[in-house]
Amino acid sequence: EKFHVRSTGSYSFILNQPMGGRKSKGGQRVGEMEIWALQGYGAAHILQELLTVKADDIKQRQMMQLSIVRTGLVPKGNVSEGFKAIVSYMKALCLDVEMFEGKMARGDL
Repeated sequence: EKFHVRSTGSYSFILNQPMGGRKSKGGQRVGEMEIWALQGYGAAHILQELLTVKADDIKQRQMMQLSIVRTGLVPKGNVSEGFKAIVSYMKALCLDVEMFEGKMARGDL
């Protein structure tokens, strides 16, 4: 799967992912291997920004530019629309999917 990443532009109506390609003024595609490379270099903040705020985190996308201008900080991302779509596909297959917040101990499952 490829993630589309760029600063501004149009978004897909269905998954709210950024459009790809020059024709639709899309951005650079970041694939699985590129994500692994960034993980290997310990670039957690860049990955967080690429995969949430700049990708398809609808709520944070609207506040990101204002926050950067005022404070110089990138806001923390929420759950992305792509992740929500994957969860809905899994639920359509009758899989019981639950999301947990915070840290979990080993015996919590």
